Amino acid sequence: MGNEIKTKNEDKDDTKIKNADDFLHLLIETVKEPFNKFKIVIKSNLDNKQKDWISKLTQTNEIFANKTMFDITIPGTHHSGILEVPHGLRSFCICQSHDIKTQLYAGVRYFDIRVMYDTKDSNFYLAHTYCSTLKITAVFQVFVDFLQEEKDEILIISLRKDWENKKSITNEVGEILLSYAIKYFGDKIIDNTEESAKLTIKELIKSCKRIIFVGDIETFPNWSYDLSWISTRSHKPMKLISNCDEYLKQIEFGKKFIVLETIITLKIGFKGFFSNMDHLAYQVNGEVIKKLKEKLWTKTNVILCDFVDQQLIDTIILQNY
Repeated sequence: MGNEIKTKNEDKDDTKIKNADDFLHLLIETVKEPFNKFKIVIKSNLDNKQKDWISKLTQTNEIFANKTMFDITIPGTHHSGILEVPHGLRSFCICQSHDIKTQLYAGVRYFDIRVMYDTKDSNFYLAHTYCSTLKITAVFQVFVDFLQEEKDEILIISLRKDWENKKSITNEVGEILLSYAIKYFGDKIIDNTEESAKLTIKELIKSCKRIIFVGDIETFPNWSYDLSWISTRSHKPMKLISNCDEYLKQIEFGKKFIVLETIITLKIGFKGFFSNMDHLAYQVNGEVIKKLKEKLWTKTNVILCDFVDQQLIDTIILQNY
């Protein structure tokens, strides 16, 4: 593993402080620690009532069944598998309060997975600046197990290089990762051809193919997609929602996945480090629910969220009825 990679913490603390930002962050988080017991942690329950929503809608709604994946509204999660990182103080890295299996059964169908490669043990790990202890193979197995039970659901996996550790994913390493994906998913992977992109949901289900990849790992059969982050990012919830309003007015739907990233981008520095990411996310999620319920966002595709709750997932899925 290269010198710039932050490593996982299993038996000992092996944090590498590389620059002033790392030092500042650790200092502030250490100051925050005595107050953590007073922090209200927001965590809502997810249920499994939406575990087969694509299958049910395909069977009962002909209009939905004849749409492509670009034309439906899909709940997605940002940094889907990051529930912990080494040294739990790094709260800004954590974006969800439920694991991927729970999200699947709750109805999430788009998963934002960022990975790094650790040459020490030749394994791929999920990462968000810092490396988690969750291996990509374990995540793939969760998807496989789910599809064995819910055979007619379709999953979109956004598999991308973690930005801080992107140099660890070379083309050669990308080939290894692809071989893992093929081992786990086999012929369930949907090719990135023009013909595949034109298939309706009903046709995709009939084909028995279930996994769509998007992302920046060149060795994968990635479908086209557009991420809103550059246009919509903000550390202020209402400014973020306003930016999303403008983005949706300008973007063209129907030719690729349009990923509306309703996610807070914390500012670097004291104010950002002292922000409660989950509280900010729930403010944003409440506004997203309002926009959808009041039909102010009449056209959406993938809606990517932090700290999803069941009301948000249900509201997103309801846009397909």
